[in-house]
Amino acid sequence: MAKSYIDVSGDNEDVSPSVYAFFDKDRYFFECGEGSQRVYKERSSIKIGKIRTIFLTSLSWESLGGLMGVFYLLIAIEDVKEVDIYGPPGLYNIFYHSREFLNITLKVNVYEMNSNSVQTLNLEQLTVQTIPLSKRTLQQLQEQQKQQMDVTPFKMTTYHNYMEAEQWEKLMAATCAERKSMYVNVTQVDPSSVVDRDAVLCYIGITKDFPGRFYPERAIALGVPKGPMFHKLSNGQSVQTPKGDTVTPDQVMDKTQPGTRFAIIRCPTVEYFDSLFNSTAFTEYFVEQPATQLSSIVHLVPEEVLATEQYQQFMNKFGTATKHIIVNSTNCQDYKQLAAAEMEIKKLHSFLPSLFPGEAVPNQVAPLSNSLAALPNVIPCQKMTRAYLGPPASAGTVEFVAMDEEISEDKDDRVTSALMMHPKAEVIRQQIAKLTEELEQTPTEQRKAYPRVLFTGTSSAKPSKQRNVTGHLIETVKGEYMFMDCGEGTLGQVTRFFGREVTKDILTNLRLIWISHMHADHHLGVPLVLEKAAKARAQRPDIPRLVVIGPSELIDWLEGMKEVIHTDHIGFKFDDPSPLIDTCLEKLNVHSINNVFVDHCPDARGLVMEMKDGFKLSFSGDTRPSDNFIKEGKCSHIMIHEATFEDGLESDAIDKKHSTISEALQVGANMEAQWTMCTHFSQKTKCLNKILAPKSTLPANYSMAFDMLCVSPYQYPLLKQVLELIDLEEEIKQTVN
Repeated sequence: MAKSYIDVSGDNEDVSPSVYAFFDKDRYFFECGEGSQRVYKERSSIKIGKIRTIFLTSLSWESLGGLMGVFYLLIAIEDVKEVDIYGPPGLYNIFYHSREFLNITLKVNVYEMNSNSVQTLNLEQLTVQTIPLSKRTLQQLQEQQKQQMDVTPFKMTTYHNYMEAEQWEKLMAATCAERKSMYVNVTQVDPSSVVDRDAVLCYIGITKDFPGRFYPERAIALGVPKGPMFHKLSNGQSVQTPKGDTVTPDQVMDKTQPGTRFAIIRCPTVEYFDSLFNSTAFTEYFVEQPATQLSSIVHLVPEEVLATEQYQQFMNKFGTATKHIIVNSTNCQDYKQLAAAEMEIKKLHSFLPSLFPGEAVPNQVAPLSNSLAALPNVIPCQKMTRAYLGPPASAGTVEFVAMDEEISEDKDDRVTSALMMHPKAEVIRQQIAKLTEELEQTPTEQRKAYPRVLFTGTSSAKPSKQRNVTGHLIETVKGEYMFMDCGEGTLGQVTRFFGREVTKDILTNLRLIWISHMHADHHLGVPLVLEKAAKARAQRPDIPRLVVIGPSELIDWLEGMKEVIHTDHIGFKFDDPSPLIDTCLEKLNVHSINNVFVDHCPDARGLVMEMKDGFKLSFSGDTRPSDNFIKEGKCSHIMIHEATFEDGLESDAIDKKHSTISEALQVGANMEAQWTMCTHFSQKTKCLNKILAPKSTLPANYSMAFDMLCVSPYQYPLLKQVLELIDLEEEIKQTVN
């Protein structure tokens, strides 16, 4: 009998929690927050091509911020043509407002479930009940029941915003105003619909009944020949033997076992208690009868809700056989899910500890309250927590799976091991230690610490195991922060670097988000930052609203997102003047910002930022080599430039309006930048030792960026050591099988 289970990931705030339901033929996701595609790519047990259905519990970016990244994984699989997404009303608005950048061949069937009553969905291997929750009080709920309600189970809208390259080019060449009427394939949002941004869906899943064991010897004894009749009997059908006797399934099989039931409950605050505790969907499971028990419940519930007496009483009503898996950022084991990225950072840290962190900053884990900790059936999520659904004898069994158990050793691992033991590596390590000591002994007043740049993502287009998509956190002066591009997972990277508590302080003191252009890998992380910043600043009315600067399409997109998610920001299109921007820059100790036109997509910009002390930082965004950018960034102290393609791929760079490594370096030389940093690498780029340009055309000082590189101006001399290390690693690769 095939096994089935749910895998539950914890909530460490670097990657959102999720539930992966595994069955023989199909797979299902519950929740799809930021970072999902990186985790799924890393886990060998997840067959992403078998995902056809995703369930979401809320409209928050924590629930759905990874959807678009997962779509890009799915469209790379030939036989995946469409996917079904279930969630609260208002879910389609997300896709509609994303139409200006979400151009995919995949058909996305969006099911907005009824927000007033329980609905049942009969899928191939799973029956799912959707249970709506709201902040309505008991009195409001009772009044609602008296009214005539919409009984439609769901509203389904298909999003299929795919255009061929020629159509897309015409679209991109149009003005922003013209574009809005050109999305002929995209269904309009119903203007009369009202979105409850606080709506929540809980789920109860019921597996198909488990057929009893089939006994071939019994069938043969009754005159049934081997072959198709065996198959019919095992599928519950009676057969007639060659002699004319009828054989029924109960003669050759054990009794059918009822399907296993599990639940996923999201209860964000105590305001949902009336709605949750009075839902009739759960009452039938309060009685301890094996046929109606829930084998496991995943509680996506914050610690302050879980600790209440009311919620614990609710949990206890399900009986002692039900396993309660707790998922929140306070009680879960602090377990990092991106194992390959952690290994890469540890390697770099062992050589350059002042530029790269060691292990991710651990988050404090609080024990469960005494009343819950004493119960054997209450389990805080650890590692990857697996709850079995079948076969029946295993249902309810819980075990913990380490992420590294699913990662097989590859060539990169062997190269890293060889690097650590190589004699040249020890020489490099000693050189770095000596230089670091010299830099740190520089008198404090001569050590320029700001602006300090944390590279949160250095990959182009999509993340790899080691690199996230584009993002930079800049501490412009002590305690004041801005983001310069913010791809999906950016906030998770910040949390991984600083830890949960410091990240809250950063969000409180975040002044500006600057986005270079309207491509998903540069801006999909913005909504989560805005959501989390709004929470962090909720009790601080003295703090000015967070400023977002970017293309007009970005500002429109974020305004559309306000219909669905809770944010509190003010958006400005490039070059819009405003006293609010002036105040923001004053706080950041910035003298001026220059949004420089570059050669990539409509309204793509680079950034030239000059601090009040004259320090100049330039960032190219995505672009071909740009004379305009060189002119405006002249004599920058640091220039960060995209280097998407390796040398030799100039035609690809021209076609896609990106730069090669040599082109990026030559921009730095022509700009006379003191330091040139290459970033935004393709999946294939591992080092900068294949530069084809003459050395005379290259800048004196250059290096390549890695995720989690955090560097202050006085530390720039160490950047050359990064290249020496990576060049040695490439040399070792040639000798390792």
